[in-house]
Amino acid sequence: MHSTLIILDKPRHLRYTFETITELDQIIPGGFYNLFKYPIKGESGFRVLRDMLYAGLKWEDSSLTIQDMGLILLYFSCDDKNVLLGLWKKVFDTLDYDKWTNNLKETKKKQVEKESEIQTVSELMDEIEKVAYSTLRLSPSELYALTPREFTLILDGYGELENRRAGMICATIMNSVGGKKGGGAFKISDFISSKTEPQIMSDEEIKNTLQQAFGCM
Repeated sequence: MHSTLIILDKPRHLRYTFETITELDQIIPGGFYNLFKYPIKGESGFRVLRDMLYAGLKWEDSSLTIQDMGLILLYFSCDDKNVLLGLWKKVFDTLDYDKWTNNLKETKKKQVEKESEIQTVSELMDEIEKVAYSTLRLSPSELYALTPREFTLILDGYGELENRRAGMICATIMNSVGGKKGGGAFKISDFISSKTEPQIMSDEEIKNTLQQAFGCM
């Protein structure tokens, strides 16, 4: 589990999970994807930074309140713009690592282009929940404790597992009817994808693979 070290009143660690961003979506005026609208300086920028730090830190300190975070931030920064800039950088470094930044940049682009249809955090979570609960069989508590980066790694791992299962089925069927033409046994690797990012083989892809290797189905 990755987190970003940040030094305030004491060493703390930033982490932006699905639960964190869902909460921020309700705290930040206009929703989480309005984050780029707020200037770094000024009262609104200070409040949003406070909210971002609070949400990203409370996973390891359940006693932390948003009021505490405001006092800590005020004392630590002394309204020094360079200090605030450094803290914003930590926030965006963490968002980038946790794979939230691409969504923010895409939303900013749509705002600039004045497109009306911008996906909300709620809509994003609806899509993710469908995959998490049906395909990956994650519980709500397991899903919302993850970052997008961790969720993607789990999904990629599931794809690799499904590829291996499909490959094993193909190899077993082929070897049961005599193996490779000219001798030799089929291996799982003869049937699974060699792409960097594993892709789940559909029933049709399995059938096509067997037809090409076996000649009939």
